[in-house]
Amino acid sequence: MHHRPGQRARSAATCFCLLFAWLAAGPASGDRSLDEIEACLKHNRPSKSSIQTLSMNAHDRTGAVTTTRAEVFWREFEDGYSRVLMRLSDPPNMRGAALLMIEKENGNDTFMYLPELKRVKRVTGRMMSGSMFGTDFSYEDFQAMNRLGENARSEKLPDEELAGRPVHVVASFPQPDPEEPDEEPIYEKMLSYVDQERCVPLQIDFFERGERLRKRLSTDPASIEKMGEVQVARKMEIKDLRDDTRTELLVEEIEVEAEVSKSLFSSRKLEQR
Repeated sequence: MHHRPGQRARSAATCFCLLFAWLAAGPASGDRSLDEIEACLKHNRPSKSSIQTLSMNAHDRTGAVTTTRAEVFWREFEDGYSRVLMRLSDPPNMRGAALLMIEKENGNDTFMYLPELKRVKRVTGRMMSGSMFGTDFSYEDFQAMNRLGENARSEKLPDEELAGRPVHVVASFPQPDPEEPDEEPIYEKMLSYVDQERCVPLQIDFFERGERLRKRLSTDPASIEKMGEVQVARKMEIKDLRDDTRTELLVEEIEVEAEVSKSLFSSRKLEQR
C-alpha cells in the first residue's frame, strides 16, 4: 500500500488493482493482518511502468457485443504518484479517443478526448460514474484499477472460501474526494476476495447505497501467468447486476517495466495520435 504525503487513508485500491496478480509473501497465509495482505498485493505489481494492449467486449441485454481495443500506458513518477493514459484504436468511430488520469495528493485530474468533439474535456463529479467508452467500467472503476485516488477506509473480515480456494476478505469504504467533498462516492462499500496462496484478487463486489450489490468483477484464475517478477491476470469480467450487462477485459499484450516517456502524460497532447 502506498503511504502518500498528507497521510492518505488506507484504500481498497490495493485489492482493486485488476490488471496484475501478485505472489504470496509474509507469514502463513491464514494469519495475515490487513497490513500484511496489502504489502503482499503491492509486492508483485510493476514498480515503475507498464504498457498493455487491451480488448474490452461489452455485452448488452440483447446479446449484441461491442469490442473496444486500447493501449494503456502506466507510469509512477518520482514523487510517488502515478499517471495512466489510454488510447483507443477500435471501434473505428472511436479511433483516436483518449483518457488521461493524473494522481495528485488531494484528489485526481481526469481528462478525455473524443474525436467528434475535437477538444479535451475534463471529467468531474458524477460524470465519473458514467460508462467508459460504452463498457461496464466507469471512469472511477478504471481509476481505481490503476491505483489512482487511494482514499478509503478498509478492514479485514473473517476468511472465507471462494471457488474451492481459501480467500482473505477485505471490506473497503470509499471516502469523498478531498477536492469535491460534497460529492458522495459511487460505492458505499467494496468487498475484495483475495486468494490466500497467491495473493490474487479473485472477486470484488461493489455495493451502492443501501447495501445494493451493483457490480461484480471476477478474475479467471486460469488466465494468470508470470511475466518477469509479476503475475498477470489476462482475463477478467465485470457484470452490472442492475442493468444485466457485462464486459470481458482481455490483456492481449503486456510489457512490464517498459520505457514509457513522461511526455505522454500531458492533457495538451491528448489530441495527438
